[in-house]
Formats: sequence, C-alpha cells, structure tokens
Amino acid sequence: MWDPCWLDDRTVAWGNLRGDGSAVWTVDLDSRRVASLPGSLGMMGAKCSREGAIVAARSWTQGYWLYRPATGWQDLGVPSDLWYPNFSRDGSAIYGLSLDERAIFRFRIGERRRERVADLGTIEPTAPWHEVWMGLDPDDAPLILRNTGFSDLFVLEWGP
Repeated sequence: MWDPCWLDDRTVAWGNLRGDGSAVWTVDLDSRRVASLPGSLGMMGAKCSREGAIVAARSWTQGYWLYRPATGWQDLGVPSDLWYPNFSRDGSAIYGLSLDERAIFRFRIGERRRERVADLGTIEPTAPWHEVWMGLDPDDAPLILRNTGFSDLFVLEWGP
C-alpha cells in the first residue's frame, strides 16, 4: 500500500509500486471489497482530489493520467517524473517534486506543460526514493521533509 488517499467518504484509494500488482486499488469501507480501478494496470503513485478524481502515473515513462469516476482515464500529456503528485486545493493543478532537477513543479490540468514553482536550493530532502515526501499546505505552498542528518522521535501531546 503506497500513499493512501480518500476517494470519497467511504472509499480509500492507493497505488502499488511493486511487481505485477502495480495498479490503483480501492477499498469500500462499507462492503470491505478491494478492487483495482478498471484500466489502472501498470499505474502507480495514486493521489486523490477533493472532488473524487485520481491522478496516477502509468509506469515511470508514460506520463500522468487523470481518473474521474464518470469518464474514466484521461492522458494528461505530462511526463511522470515527479514524486508525490498533489492536487491544488481547487483541483485545477498538480504539484510534484523533481529529485533530478531539485525543484518543485506544477502543471495545470488541461495544459500539457509544467512550470517550476520552487527550487530546493541548499535544502536536502530526506533520502531519495521511499523516504522522500512532498505535500501542500492549505494555501498550496509546497512542503517537503528535510534531511537533518539524524533521526529523532518526537512525542506530541494534544491537549484541550
């Protein structure tokens, strides 16, 4: 299970990066039924939008695709070399992290080009591949995990 997200109030979606099972999977929490989305074989890195759409990469080289329950899969025409794609708050754009170019990019759905929105500069992300993470704050400002050179465990207490 890789990076699960809520497709709707009762359905969780996730991608699987390994082996022949690479697809976008869902589980219906009411029925507990697990199924792959039709047409998602070979896809990975699924992320959900607030409107119930999913963006996923078709392998490492065949670009990003958008899934909408009413229409199915649509090729977005953008290379799939960005880590942790995230929908903007309004669902009109997708942000992602390029480890090769050390930058964060955005592309708007319906436009077949991407733009650089931030350079990492001297910020060193956590170790590449499975430990790196990127997200967006409520105003669509990019967030990444920074490598501090050591591991700490923090316990947070929530109080009234």
